[in-house]
This record gives sequence, C-alpha cells and structure tokens, in this order.
Amino acid sequence: MPVDKPRYIERGGEIVIRQPLGLRDVTMYSFVLAADRDRLIALVDRDLNAPAAGAVRYVPAGPFVALICADIARGQALEEPDHSKGWMAEKDVAFWIPLFAGKQVGPVFVPQRLVFYLPYVFVDNIAATVTGREIYGFPKESGVIRFPAGPCAEGRFEVDTLIIRKYEPASFGEVARLIDVEPAEPPPSPPEAGGWTDLEAGLGALGDRLKDLFESDAVEAAAGAALEALLAATRPGTRLVFLKQFRDAEDPARACYQAIIEAPAVVTSLHRGGWMPRHRVRVAEADSHPIVRDLGLAGAEIESLLATWLSFDFTMDRGTVVWSAQG
Repeated sequence: MPVDKPRYIERGGEIVIRQPLGLRDVTMYSFVLAADRDRLIALVDRDLNAPAAGAVRYVPAGPFVALICADIARGQALEEPDHSKGWMAEKDVAFWIPLFAGKQVGPVFVPQRLVFYLPYVFVDNIAATVTGREIYGFPKESGVIRFPAGPCAEGRFEVDTLIIRKYEPASFGEVARLIDVEPAEPPPSPPEAGGWTDLEAGLGALGDRLKDLFESDAVEAAAGAALEALLAATRPGTRLVFLKQFRDAEDPARACYQAIIEAPAVVTSLHRGGWMPRHRVRVAEADSHPIVRDLGLAGAEIESLLATWLSFDFTMDRGTVVWSAQG
C-alpha cells in the first residue's frame, strides 16, 4: 500500500513555482549539430539507462543534437495559488538530444515514444533554475545570457557561467564565456526571405532539408523517425526526460532521491517561423563542462548543419515518474 507523500512546506524566499507552467511569446532558435552517436549512447546509458536498470530504455535517435536558445517573454503558473504570484521572463540555452524510449526485449529494442534529453541547460533567472531542478530534474545552471534582438538582427548568442577549467586543487572557479554562437554566412536578403508565412509548409521544408542532410549519408534505417524526433519539439505533446536526483547528506557518493521523470511540453499556439543562416558554435574547454566530449561534437568550434527560428506558446505540464529508486 503506497505511503502518502508529505505536504510540501511553503517557505518565504523560495520561489519554486508550481506546475503546470504557461510560457508565452517564446522565440526559439535551433541549431542542429552533428554528433557522435557512440558518445551519445554512452551519455544516455550513464545518465538514464544505468539508474533505471532495465525498467525503461533510451536510445539516441541519430548522430545529431540541437542547441536550442529560447527567449521566453512570459512564464507563469497556470493554476492558483501560484498564478496570482505573477510572471517572469527568462532566457535559456540547452543542448537537446532526441531519444527513442522503449523496452529491451531480449536482443531487440522496441521503441514506444519519442523524448528529448537535455544534459546541459543554462538560464538567466534563478527562480527558473530552482523550479526546473527541484520539480522536474532539469540540470539547470544560472548564467548571463545574451541574444540578438530578433531572428533577423545582428548579434551573437552568448552564455557566461561558473566554470572550472581544470580539475586540480589549486583551480579557481570563475564566471567565463562557455558558449558563443555567431552567423557563419550572411542572413537572407531581404530579411523577409527567411520567414515562413505558413508554418506547416515551413515544418515540411525543414523535414525535407533534414532528410537531405542525414539520409544521404545512410545514417540508419530509423532515419525517418529520428528526423521526426527533431520536428517533434514544435508539436503538441513533446515529452522531455530527466534524471531527478539529490545528493545524500550522510554519504556523498549516494543519492537520497533518484528518479527518471518524463513530462510533456505542449505547444498551445504557433505564431511564426523561418530559416536562419548557418551558425558557428564555440564551446569552451572546461573540466566542469565536458560538453564536446559528452555529446561527441567534432570539436570546440563547429558549424551548424542548419538553423531555424520559431515563435510559439507552450505549457510545461505535470510530470510522470517512469522509474524511481524508491520503487
């Protein structure tokens, strides 16, 4: 018989906003990057499959990730009492890995759904950091984030955050540039040439371009489904997967709580979208953030395979515990 969960104690100064969350006037910039599939498999095995111990299995959809830069104009709880607390804005930058979630049946993996795993996430709002980590298990870190004024505006995407360049006793943690993204080619001229007047047609064109990029290299038989995974971020019911854990106070090598959480990010309204020029992505080398190694990127400076932008609203809904160490 399940034990009732204790009531959450609401304390002053803790701005942990209750889900579901409504996020409006979001402009999302997406940069698709080639990645090493074996590295992605190793990362997903470590973070998700090893803890779950067969209860669920996740497999990378293909040899690519997306660097997503999201400018969220308004985020607010959808339900009382937190809806009446007000709203906030935030910028976040994250690496998204599309995965198939399913079951291992003997030697055969049976995919059941598409999900996204975000191993690195940076935000400029401390309330969003705490809410994301404590409720869902987003590995959010606070940082100083700068975006261009809009999809056709000049400028760069920049993330400054606390890093440790080399793990050794004398090392000093410092706030420094970790991610830098700038155009690698001129923007379309006139700027309107980069816009989609019909989003369905635009998403279809995106799918065609992705197929040209990946199927031409004979990635794998599941390439079509993998491409669909990338497009899924713009459609209702996109599921995100998290490793939610807290370090134990008595034994620092253990977790006092550990679970695999999945939660739907439901797009409620699509506004506009379009192509962007390819961008050059630079990731600083730091032992604290082995992004290039974890994702199997070709190097600390790489060029995106393609780039798009979308404007939409979405809801971050309640999550589901897919597996937990507590049973």
